[in-house]
Amino acid sequence: MTSCRPDFKLEELPWLLPPWQQLGHYLQSGILPQALLLTDPLNAGADILAYYFTRRLLCLQPLGDQACGICSSCKLFEAGNHPDAIKLVPEESGKSILIDQVRALIATLSLKPQYGAHRVVTIVPADKLNRAAANGLLKTLEEPDARTMLLLLTHNPASLPATIRSRCQSLTVDNPSHKQTADWLKPRLANQGESAMLTAMAGGSPLRALELAGGELPGLRMRFFKAWQAVVLNKADPLQCAEQWQKTPCETLLEWLRSWVADLVRLSMAVDSAVIDNSDLIHELRALSSGLNLKALFRFYEYLGGALPALAGQANRQLVLEEALILCARLPERH
Repeated sequence: MTSCRPDFKLEELPWLLPPWQQLGHYLQSGILPQALLLTDPLNAGADILAYYFTRRLLCLQPLGDQACGICSSCKLFEAGNHPDAIKLVPEESGKSILIDQVRALIATLSLKPQYGAHRVVTIVPADKLNRAAANGLLKTLEEPDARTMLLLLTHNPASLPATIRSRCQSLTVDNPSHKQTADWLKPRLANQGESAMLTAMAGGSPLRALELAGGELPGLRMRFFKAWQAVVLNKADPLQCAEQWQKTPCETLLEWLRSWVADLVRLSMAVDSAVIDNSDLIHELRALSSGLNLKALFRFYEYLGGALPALAGQANRQLVLEEALILCARLPERH
């Protein structure tokens, strides 16, 4: 396994403390789940949780729920050379985890742990197990070695076969509220005034928001918002707008659109502005919401919810963007 020390300590990531406490309960009881499904939104930090939990399980001189950090096992793990920390990932980025990889894992698990009492297998992302690989893993999940713990990490638990999910205990990692994320970000930003904008762009993920700071996406988002606003107000042609934005990943644009439309729905229903995700755009969104048809907003939100998964297949991205912007131009119509 190649371990990569996280940039943050657990105590610096307060939204991870509740799931960490649950992992601590397992340690205190002395009864560990043989397979644990760790689910989180993108960049919420389940991988960081898995890192520290694996480190603690492999530690030879643990201090409560923490690894000592100085024993030979901790040093091996942090160097990425621990023989009992096994990571199963796709051989190529974006590809599946294959049955041959699972067979090799099963062969390894037939041997005793090499270094200590525990062995930890991390499968990430678990939803990349193809059907044959998932089926091949079932026997290991049904009859695990008492000294081996499997950690399955995924952002998409529904993509895992039910046969896999049913054989794992589950632990979910959630992002904090947008306000908590913005507050966490402020002392870590050169420009503290960007915290609300970055939080909105990152869908509430503090770690993703921090990654975005100083990059080109914040400026790109604002330019696309103004272009979209012009389309909604019928001051710009949707097809020309789509043409201008064809080089920007369609997934990114549709995610922004969906977030703005969700806020328009909230504002149209007179929801407290404190729950608005895009608080940096609230004045512009409030002005837009007063002239839009609520039913049309709901329909468009549902359309975007279906369009985003379609982009993972063979959908023509330019046509999807064009259709989305044409629908935007029709939002002010009242039926």
